[in-house]
Amino acid sequence: MKLFQERKGDGPPKIYKKPIVATADLHRANGEANDEDLTTNVVEILKTVPASEIQRSGFDNCLDFAVEAVRHLSQGGYVTAAEYQHFLNVKTTKGVAVHAKTDQGTLEKVCKRNMAGGCGQRKGTSSSGTSKRRMTRKVK
Repeated sequence: MKLFQERKGDGPPKIYKKPIVATADLHRANGEANDEDLTTNVVEILKTVPASEIQRSGFDNCLDFAVEAVRHLSQGGYVTAAEYQHFLNVKTTKGVAVHAKTDQGTLEKVCKRNMAGGCGQRKGTSSSGTSKRRMTRKVK
């Protein structure tokens, strides 16, 4: 997600969002015979990335998840260390802005379902009021 501000007059700036684009080439780390095998192995690695606990005190968002996923892929040899570093750099330069722009909306959606800490406990939540929700994207 790419964020930029526009200020008109004396009012507060409006913040607009555009997608952040960061890519990495997948490498056949385990000698996968075809793209289907590569996809299967990569999806299995992505399933190991921990879920985020959505809480008012803070939580990992989709950018955090993406960087952690690429770290796991790097450890498995599916992306290079340089490609992982690129994702880290994106997080370093854009992470605060992404959290500032998206966290409140995510928390409101989760609170609407009464699933996050500080939103009140309902059926399906833990005694602390937290919920583990996996923030994922479809892998094609």
